[in-house]
Amino acid sequence: MTDARRLSSSPWLAAIIALLFVVPFFLTNLVVVYRIEPFFSFLRPGPHTGPFEYLVLAILLLLVLIGALVALSPLRREADGRRRFPPLNIAIAALLIAGFVLITVNLGQEIYACDIARIPNCD
Repeated sequence: MTDARRLSSSPWLAAIIALLFVVPFFLTNLVVVYRIEPFFSFLRPGPHTGPFEYLVLAILLLLVLIGALVALSPLRREADGRRRFPPLNIAIAALLIAGFVLITVNLGQEIYACDIARIPNCD
């Protein structure tokens, strides 16, 4: 059985794997918030946010979106033409998509205000 078929036939496995796609975002966030060295110096070698940190952030946010797609993988049609709707997977996918949208919009606003518009006293 291929991995894609295993995910589409096992909603619990898809839900667990989807949640694992969020772990790198949380770990990297902890590194930045608590300035855990030497990882923090690798992400932000200068005093301000740099292009590498934006790239890492974009990749981590895309992983959250990929996790939502993995959670939705059991919604495909089965061999007999029926479609299942596992509520746990739908809830996890909705949560991941909502988190992706909220984080992206808020970070986009903050990046614009602080790094592009250069508003003084920006958080």
